[in-house]
This record gives sequence, C-alpha cells and structure tokens, in this order.
Amino acid sequence: MPKTLSTTTNITMLAKIRGLIAAKKSAKQPVSQGNSSRRLLPLLLLLVVAGGGAFLYLNGGLTTYIEPLLQMAGLQEAPAPAPVIKRKPIKVAKAPASKTLNGTIHGQVFSLTTAELKQGLLTLKQGNGLLPDRSFSIKLDLDKWELPTNRTYSASTDSTSSQPQIKISWREPNQDLPSSIDINAGYTMTLAFKGTNKNKLAGQLSFESAEHGTRINGNFSAEIKSFVIDQGKPNLHVDSSETLTYLALADLLKESGNTSISSAQYSNAKIDKASSNASLDIVYVGEKGKTISKEYRYEKNKSGWNIRKNQ
Repeated sequence: MPKTLSTTTNITMLAKIRGLIAAKKSAKQPVSQGNSSRRLLPLLLLLVVAGGGAFLYLNGGLTTYIEPLLQMAGLQEAPAPAPVIKRKPIKVAKAPASKTLNGTIHGQVFSLTTAELKQGLLTLKQGNGLLPDRSFSIKLDLDKWELPTNRTYSASTDSTSSQPQIKISWREPNQDLPSSIDINAGYTMTLAFKGTNKNKLAGQLSFESAEHGTRINGNFSAEIKSFVIDQGKPNLHVDSSETLTYLALADLLKESGNTSISSAQYSNAKIDKASSNASLDIVYVGEKGKTISKEYRYEKNKSGWNIRKNQ
C-alpha cells in the first residue's frame, strides 16, 4: 500500500510557507546562493517521512514542527535561548581512547557488540538479533531530525532536575526472553557525543547505578538509522527510506519550481546495501491536479545516496 505524505488539508499551510518565501525575496535583500538553498530546506523537510509512518508534518502539531524549520531557513526569528542551568560537576573516570564500551549490566558482564541511534533513541547492545543478551538504551531530548553532534548529557545521584530515562535489559540463564527495567533516577552519567563519519556518530559513555548493578564505561560508534539533519544539512549517508524520499521530493520540487506539488505518496522503497543501489516509487499531484507516477533509482557513493542520472 502506498504511504501518504500529504493531503489536500495541507495546501493552505504550503501556500503560507511559499508566501513567506516570496515576501522575503521581495524585500530585495542581498541573498547568497547558500541562503537560497536554506530557504528551500523547510518545505523539503516538511515532506520527509518519519519512522513508523509516512506523512507530511503539516498533518498535526503545526507550530511544533513549522517554526523550527522556518527559523532554520531564516524566515523567522529564533526564540530567546533558555536560561542555562548549572549542575554540579560529576567526577567520572575517562575512558582511554582505544577502550570499547564494556562493564556490567544488572551484574552481568557487558561488552558492546553494536550501537545504533534511531529517532533520538540510543541503544547499546551485546549480542545479535532483535532481542540481545544485554542492552542499555537512553531516550535523548532532541527535536525532529536533530543529531546530538558535540553534545554532552550529564546526571548525578543528587540531581533535583529530571534525568533522561534509561532502560537496561539482560537475559538470565535458561531464559528465552530478556528481562528489563527502567531507571529514572539515582544514577550518575556522562554521555558525550562527538562528530559524525558518514552514517556513524562517535561517543563516550560513563554510567553507574549501584542499585541496579550496572556500571559501563568506554567509547562507541553508533550507526544512524533514521533521517537526520547534521549541522544544517541532511545526512545522505543514512540507509533509510526517509533519505530516498527526501531526495525524490527535492527533485520534484526543483522540477516544478517549488509551486505545483500539493500531495505525494511513496511505495516500494528498496535498499540493497551490498550493491549500494536503491529504488522508490512516487505518485504525486502536480500542476492542475494532474496525477503523475515516477520511479526513482539511486546509487550510493562517497557523498552518500544520489539519484541516478540515467533513470
């Protein structure tokens, strides 16, 4: 079944965004080529799909999603920064540069096998498969498509503010399904993210909860599993149907002059990592309400996913 990216109820808001762009241009302010590209970015982002369902973000929570994108495009002033809350420094052991994350989870030895970041959820696992032997996960406070590049999260046992929610899981001997528990307070942590390398985000974690027999420390490199904006630009190295859809919609908007696309649907998103090839089908409503079908084929190179020149 094709997945709907937008409906006719979005036309009014699309017109509003286009009007803002036109008004900005009519001010006759000098605009660099880079700024022009950024102004197109909000509309493209609004058309990008998310996680479990494909839809246009205009279909709900309008203020939540539109304002940050307009600010990114320079069409709206950003709100005043929130006051900085000073927290008590946490003394934690720093992992050696070569030390991969390890330690104990619920009293069991833990050694990192895989790490991934998807829609703001960082998961560190030991063991393969959908249900690993042991895991540590943390839900990060991020905006849509945001990546925590060069950001640090800290918590201490005497902290009075809310702390990120942690979940640990472990498997007892002769147990088919792992047990799990949420840890909402009473722990110390320093989680420091670094920069990206293609679709990987490096980081370092030091975490301890004596109550739950968990202490892990070391470095990790998390695979980015969902569409993200990295320092103002889409990360096209991510192997996701969202990335393919972003490229397709960007191409359609470029062809139409950013004026005639009112809705779109996608289906049959396929990614072959082994051959670095992918494909996607799109049906969209264009000028004068005409329905148009198009198949996109992609290839991945050093710059990430790209639409093939010879379709």
